[in-house]
Amino acid sequence: MKNSTMLFLTVLLLPATSLAADKSGNFGSSLPKDLKSCDNYLTALDDCLNGHCYKQNLYNAWLNGYISAYNAYVDDTYNIIGGRDSASLNYWLANYCKKNAQGSFDTAVENLMTELKPQRIREKP
Repeated sequence: MKNSTMLFLTVLLLPATSLAADKSGNFGSSLPKDLKSCDNYLTALDDCLNGHCYKQNLYNAWLNGYISAYNAYVDDTYNIIGGRDSASLNYWLANYCKKNAQGSFDTAVENLMTELKPQRIREKP
């Protein structure tokens, strides 16, 4: 069980490392096909505002797993999100996706990590 958990976390982290991408900068993702685009993320946010949060919950679960893997495997990082909450992360991602609706959600998250990194918590408080 522990080995499969570590493998799963490693797969989640792949987009966060420059070595995981191919020579053109492309990388795979564990996101289901119907959740890959920023446009679908924005639709899930709108649906959740209307009480249908299933897909938004999937995005949030994937994001939390990505953050946990990032924290576990990126050097000099205890918590990449610092003191932020999930609402502020979703706000940032929504703004990014509005500007890049045809882009991918995993690329949006990778850009979020880049944005957050300078203010990360480096050591356990």
